[in-house]
Amino acid sequence: MPYPIIDAAEHAWVLHDPRFQIDSEISSCPGGRPDHELSGEDLIAGMKMYGVDRVVISHVCYYGRDNSYTSHCVKTWPDRFAGIGLLVGHRLHAPDDPANPDRL
Repeated sequence: MPYPIIDAAEHAWVLHDPRFQIDSEISSCPGGRPDHELSGEDLIAGMKMYGVDRVVISHVCYYGRDNSYTSHCVKTWPDRFAGIGLLVGHRLHAPDDPANPDRL
């Protein structure tokens, strides 16, 4: 059985889906808003083109601390994606606060 090919450093974001709006007020990127998108579907197309089995979507600065789109991609394509997100209020709450998973 061959080892899977994993791309462990991608970002994903969309511009035209009202569920995942980019808010330049919370964005931590210079400029705050990209001029193009790189959706989960775009990542899958690239995976097929280059023979990649799985991708780890790393949180993108356009969404500030909102992990919704990364979570959406992981839930929609669990056989393709894993995700890395940011904790909301990570400096406001103790690391062992049992409510932290609900803040993701």
